Amino acid sequence: MDAWGVDEREGLRNLCVFSEDPSGCKDIDDTLHAPGLAARCSPLPSGNLEVGVHIADVTNFLPPGCAMDDEAQRRATS
Repeated sequence: MDAWGVDEREGLRNLCVFSEDPSGCKDIDDTLHAPGLAARCSPLPSGNLEVGVHIADVTNFLPPGCAMDDEAQRRATS
C-alpha cells in the first residue's frame, strides 16, 4: 500500500463526472456519472443506464487531530 492509500482505490478519472452540488456552495464534493448519457458511451447490455455516485473522502488523507483536520472541522459547511 502506498502512503496515501491510492493503491486500494479504483481510478475513475476516465469518467465524465458532474457535480450535483448547488450553485454557490462552498464545498463541491458530491458528483455523479452516467456513462450512457455521454456521446462516446452506450447503455449497459440490459438497456439500463449506470449511475455512479462519488462522495469526496478527504479524511482519507488527513490524520485525525492534525492541524489541517482541526481547521477543516472549524470551516466545515456540511
